[in-house]
Amino acid sequence: MSEQIYHILITEKCNYQCPLCCNNFYDIRNLPTVTTDMLREAHTVCITGGEPLIHGIGAITGLCQGLREQYPNIQKLYLYTSGLQLCNFSGSEIGYLYRFIDGINVSPKSGNGYHSFARFISAPIWELMPKRFANKTNRLYVFEEQLRFWEEVKKEYDIHLDDTWQVIGRHWDTTFNTPDNEHFVRLPILF
Repeated sequence: MSEQIYHILITEKCNYQCPLCCNNFYDIRNLPTVTTDMLREAHTVCITGGEPLIHGIGAITGLCQGLREQYPNIQKLYLYTSGLQLCNFSGSEIGYLYRFIDGINVSPKSGNGYHSFARFISAPIWELMPKRFANKTNRLYVFEEQLRFWEEVKKEYDIHLDDTWQVIGRHWDTTFNTPDNEHFVRLPILF
């Protein structure tokens, strides 16, 4: 059996209304509800939405901490976000969240999103990241249409991402095919 990956959608709320968002390919309210059996077989869990951080970092940290404590079989736990909210949290809040996750996948959707990511990545906590969180894997997804935003912001803020970050080029898909080992589920009650 291949490693099972569960994308847990915790909210429909989002700062953006992207026309090609993968969430437009299904009705979130009709997704299966995540069960304890699913979580017991999960190798990887991805917390996503909508925008999970729209409800604050405390709720997400608590959810991730609970998953780690109750399901030791989960080997990887990631947070997916547009990044727009990230700069609103303190270094200690981000550091505490990182105790329970294996990384953040950031997918900015606008110039504002890239500026927010730049402020986040410029925070003092990132000076400590290579030492404290060397085993983390963070990803910045840059859509083709937004490459100029990333290049401008990278130059403006003099951003040099450390080894915990991968920059991955993306394009908007008009179809969405889920691999057999990946499952999209939702919380019983959405945030």
